[in-house]
Amino acid sequence: MMKKRLSLLGSVLGWSGVAVCCLSALAKLLGAYYLFGMESLSIFTGGIGLVVFGIMTKVEALGQD
Repeated sequence: MMKKRLSLLGSVLGWSGVAVCCLSALAKLLGAYYLFGMESLSIFTGGIGLVVFGIMTKVEALGQD
């Protein structure tokens, strides 16, 4: 049960990180250096952090028996 929840959480975190990265990259390409009052690069870095945390959560779910 916990393995399934961790796997789902990892998927949600990973895909939301990808969405944040894509949104930030699109804004940067369109010339908006600020997005929601923050720099686009900072938001992009946060998206990378979400993806990494999602990967770590998935790995933890794989390690459980």
